[in-house]
Parts: sequence; C-alpha cells; structure tokens
Amino acid sequence: MNKCFVRTRRFTINNFAGVLAVVLLSTLGVRAADWNEWRGPGRDGCVADSPPLMDAWPAQGLNKVWQSEEKIPSDRAGGFGSVVVAGGKVFCIYAPVRVEKLTTRTLNEERLRSLGWTDKKIPDDLQAISEAARLSPERQALKDPKELQTWVKAWTGTNLTADVNKQFGSFVADRLTKGGDALSLAILEKLEAIKNKEFANQFELDQWLDTAAIQGDARKKVLAAIPVEINIRDNVTICLDAATGKTVWKKILPGGSGEFGTGSTPCVVNGKCYGFGNGRSIFCIDATAGDIVWCVEAGKPAEKSCSFIVEDGVAVAPIDPLTGFDAQSGKVLWTNAVVGGSWSSPVRWKSEGKTVLIVRGSGKVLCFEPQTGAALWTCNDNGSGPNSGATPAIAGDRMVLAGSDIKTYKLSLQKAELLGTAAVPVDYSCGPTVFKGHAYVWGRSGGYCVSLDTGTLVWSDKELTACSYSAAVCADGKMFINGNAVKPTGYGDGSVSMFLPSPEKGKLLGQAFVHQVLCTTPAIADGRIYCRLVDAIACYDLRK
Repeated sequence: MNKCFVRTRRFTINNFAGVLAVVLLSTLGVRAADWNEWRGPGRDGCVADSPPLMDAWPAQGLNKVWQSEEKIPSDRAGGFGSVVVAGGKVFCIYAPVRVEKLTTRTLNEERLRSLGWTDKKIPDDLQAISEAARLSPERQALKDPKELQTWVKAWTGTNLTADVNKQFGSFVADRLTKGGDALSLAILEKLEAIKNKEFANQFELDQWLDTAAIQGDARKKVLAAIPVEINIRDNVTICLDAATGKTVWKKILPGGSGEFGTGSTPCVVNGKCYGFGNGRSIFCIDATAGDIVWCVEAGKPAEKSCSFIVEDGVAVAPIDPLTGFDAQSGKVLWTNAVVGGSWSSPVRWKSEGKTVLIVRGSGKVLCFEPQTGAALWTCNDNGSGPNSGATPAIAGDRMVLAGSDIKTYKLSLQKAELLGTAAVPVDYSCGPTVFKGHAYVWGRSGGYCVSLDTGTLVWSDKELTACSYSAAVCADGKMFINGNAVKPTGYGDGSVSMFLPSPEKGKLLGQAFVHQVLCTTPAIADGRIYCRLVDAIACYDLRK
C-alpha cells in the first residue's frame, strides 16, 4: 500500500493517513478504486491502495484492454481535458468545432487592428514623413525580407526619437514593412467609424463600402478581415463503460468559440458529473443516466482549463470569478474576485478538523472556506500565465507550488509560511506530485526532487524529461506521466512514461508510445491506466 504524505513518526502518520483516505472517500461517495476527479479523489495524483504493478513494460508495448468505439477529437479539434473513472464508468469533456455561417457582418476591434489600425493619435508630422518613406522608390525597391528588415530598423532609428519610437515605433515599422500593401490612413480612419458595428447582412456592408468609396484591393483586404462564419464549440460530456469502452451516454450542451477547446476535467461526486467547457455553460449531469440535473450560465465566455471541486455541498470552480454553486441546484452561492479564471484547479486541505480549499490564479494563492468563499489567507504566486497552471500539491501541512521555481510552504489556517525555494528551470505547467516526504516534478528540462521538510532541492536529472503541461500520477511506488523523451519540446511526444521516484535518484522504468494527447494526465484505477488518445480514450492493464 502506497500513501502520499510526509513520512515523519511513520507509524502514527501512516495509520492516520490511511484512516483519513477511507473517511475522505466515504464522504465523497466514491469507491476506493475510483479516480473520480482531477488528480484523483485525494486531489494529489496518488492512488491510496494499488495492486502490484509491473516494474518494467513489455517490449511490444502496453497491454491494451480496450479503445473507445467513439471518436473523441482532441487538441485544437476538441481540447485537452483529462479523463476520470467513477462507479465503473469513464468520463471526459471535449469541445468539437462546428462551423456556423454568419448572416451579420462585423469588423471588430481585433480585426481592425489586423488591418493596421491603431487607437493612438499619430502626430501629423510623423504621419507625413513615415507615409512618404512607405511609398518612396527606395522602399518599393526592397524585395528581400532581410534587407527590408534592416532598412526599417535603420529608418526608425534615424527618424524617431526614443520617446516617439516607444509610443509609435511598432505602428510605423508595420506600415513601412507593408509598403504599398498597407491600407491608407484615410481608409483606416473611415473603417474606425464602423468598429464593432453590426451590419444586418452582406448587402448592408457592401452599401457602406460603396458610400465610403473603398474599392479594389483595399476592399478585398477589408472583406477578408470580416468573418462570414464562426467556429462554435459545443460542450460534449461522454460516459464510457470502464470495462469495455462502450459508450453509455453522451450529452451535448451549449459552448462557445475558442481556438483550443476545453482543458477541463469532469468531477464525479455522489452520482453526479460536474463540468464545463467553452463559453458560459456550467452543468451537472446524472452520472448514471446522462440526464441534466442543472445547467446555468456563469463566469466569462472563455476557454476553461480548470475543473470543479465539490466540498460540503458546494461545487467550486475558478471560472472568473472564483464561484461557489449549490451542488444540488446550481444556484450561485458566492463569488470571490481575488481569483479570476485559472489554469489551476482547487485542492482540499484539512486542518484542525476543518476542511478548506486552496486555489491559485490571478497572481495569488488563496485559502478559503467552501461554504462562503471567504478568504482565510492569500500569498503571492511564483508564476504567471501557463507557469501558474500547475495545481498545488498538498501533503499534511505542506504545500508545493511549481511555477518559475519550486516553492514549499508550511500551512496553517492563518497563513502560508515559505520554507524553501528550489531555483530550477521549471516552465509551463509542470505539476508537483508528493510521495513519501518528497515532491517530484517532471518536465522538459528534466526531473526534480524537493524535500518537504526544508523545501530544498535534493536532486535533479536533465535526462528524465516529460511533458511540461502535465503532472505525474502515483501508484505502487511508481509515477506515470505524459512522456517527452524523443524531443524535449515540453508538449509531450504521445507516450506514457513510468518513473521511479526516490530521494536518492529518479529512474525511467518504461515508456510506451500510445498517441496520448499532450497536456493530459492519465487516470489510474484498480491497476489500469486510462489515457486520452488523439482521437479516442484507451485503457491499459498495468498489473503484474
């Protein structure tokens, strides 16, 4: 039996952790073999009780038990959400693209800027000299991209003061680079008048362009910038039989637009599946029948990469703002603007008989009460953007954050006290996983082991590379993660890697190429590993 906790006073803490795991699973209404939410029922990436697993993998690859009959698009075609396993079923949320023709026509601010417009007031003298240079024979004679770049840099360096260059340099350089292909300032001024204006149809837009005397190549450029169709992403939740991979049910709910789909992972608690994807639809689905329990609109209409956590009858998600919903009805109980939309998901922490939640986002780490959303404490984050996407690892009274470095904190209900910083080249969203008093992080720059007692680096190994947008799961004293051994770009190579975590030295035990989706984290239940592949979900048997 493997447990993930600080190993001090071994007998007392080991027994306490075992009892706590059983109580926690019972409270959540899940089975011991379930992996029912992001990073498992303990929210720590660890299997509390695992059957013996293989120490090395067969040369021919992993034993595939099944692959889903349903095609499940991923990456830009469907998203990066991971799978969960609960009650003998596998759940996943994805957001496939559906193209919808537009009747209306709108030149929004983003598209207007792509045409060369700026909201800054360009001084008349600057306009005069830069436009003359843009249309000059000298500029028109330049065809080689490198020569053009050199000329633009030299011209702006000679003709613009430091202050002018700081304010208008990028705008001027863009127009000089485009040369005669740039839209005239007069046309851009006319287009500014219809910024974000909705025309009922193409005919109305054409009438306006005629009146504005925008014709020829300029008209073609404007029309090319105005969308005539939109990519809509519905939020699809699929439920598969965990033994066979057969589809049990599939539910489609409204989504939104977006380039990458959703990175959200379902949360299955007390027979209900909580989730969201693109757009503003937040939902709860009956995990057995697939019926909608509730569906509400909340948060900002964006691609969401975090996941729900359910505690004390409240379903919580950092969907901008951090929001607590009544788990039974979907009613919004509270919001907390300290944390907006987050790549990271909340975790539980129990202290002094009280269970609270911890989440990172908006440059902060927040500890709060699930019933009210009230903050107990905050501390500054050690990452930004994707570098703050890793879910915090909690073990006992220790918290580990991976961001621009690896920080270890000692927690109380009053504050988070920094114990130590491991200055290592961690990047993207490498998630730490705790095992026997040490935190392990695997990413494109290698593997790292950090002591929970001191927060200091125990060892590093640049050869132990893995996907930097993932986090390891731990079972039977081994860690499994989206691999990245072929070419350490950080995005993963479609494999599953098995590492041996040890405070003496980590070791790669096996690697199997299964076409796993980058950024996803596998689920482990009863000795089987469930992976989201490029266009399906598959189950592999890891047992000895």
